[in-house]
Amino acid sequence: AGSGGGRPYTVAESELIAFLEGLPDRACGANELKDRFGAERMGEMASAASTLMARHRISQVNLRRAGSAAEDIVFRLQSVDDARKFENLTKEHMLVYEIVANAGATGVDRKRLGIDSGLPTGHVTKALAALEKRMLIKSFKPVASKIKKHWLLFDIDPPEELTGGVFYTDQALDEDFIEQLRQVVLGNLRKEPMSPSQIAAFFAKTGISTVVLTTNDVRQIFDTLLYDGKIEPVAGVDGAPTVTTGETKFRLSRPVEARNHLTAVPCGACPVRAECTPGGTVSPATCVY
Repeated sequence: AGSGGGRPYTVAESELIAFLEGLPDRACGANELKDRFGAERMGEMASAASTLMARHRISQVNLRRAGSAAEDIVFRLQSVDDARKFENLTKEHMLVYEIVANAGATGVDRKRLGIDSGLPTGHVTKALAALEKRMLIKSFKPVASKIKKHWLLFDIDPPEELTGGVFYTDQALDEDFIEQLRQVVLGNLRKEPMSPSQIAAFFAKTGISTVVLTTNDVRQIFDTLLYDGKIEPVAGVDGAPTVTTGETKFRLSRPVEARNHLTAVPCGACPVRAECTPGGTVSPATCVY
């Protein structure tokens, strides 16, 4: 089999590459390798994995897999083009890369890189610049720390709890974007009561938002409008919320009529109010109004 440069791949290396290419995230753990190739071939496949790591066709990283709450140590396939990005990198560059890769989706800051690598700050900075230039790693600023950068592998996205999710741009709350979404929601609710999932479907269908918005994202927009008193849940005949697909529908809040309640008291227009006294001929106790 071809290798995109260098010696051809062995049968085991080709089999491992083909197996990883067929996986959704192009990554697998040791148990998956054992299930696929059998315990009797694990030594052979481990040797193939080691060789492919040396040639940068696969990397060993911490990765949070779908359906898993924690990160797992996995073998991840890299394209031939990505493998070429490692050409002529120094040992210091590779050391920094491996630390970033092992940090997984949460990334690692410059201070931790210096501690774990044992390299002077200037060397760490140069290595980061070289790796970023080759698009092997990228940086982001966690919402909780707008100054301190974190680095992670280029093709891994940091979790929403660190970036703030769709409502943050460059780690800052995008108030203009949120207000635009609020106005779209209000515009739809002027026509008819709708639920967050219906509005999310509307966004997906119309493409109004260039950012993919989940039902949970839209529900947060609904919450801001609810807290501001601009919308209210639609009540059913029994006083319970009207539910569609498990969700409450909302409508625009009904305006509250400003009233002077004193003018609604009958006494204000009573022609004999001057003669009204407790216990008298005309009294509050016997008033027919």
